[in-house]
Amino acid sequence: MLQGLVLLLVFQLVGEGFSRVLDLPIPGNVIGMALLLLALSVGWVREEAIREASELLLSYLALFFVPAGVGVMLYFDLI
Repeated sequence: MLQGLVLLLVFQLVGEGFSRVLDLPIPGNVIGMALLLLALSVGWVREEAIREASELLLSYLALFFVPAGVGVMLYFDLI
């Protein structure tokens, strides 16, 4: 599982690097996901390598929306 988490983080960091170095208007996370999709499609990364880590993250996905929801409620007047 640790290998899968590291692999996911590496793709995120590479995406962030592309976004900042090339000054792209696309968020680095989106670029990282596209690169991961490309790597999975071509076969550079096996699905089994990230399955356990991605299932763990997906099981807690609802918790990741709590800070965003609280921020929207706190700053609703500005939005």
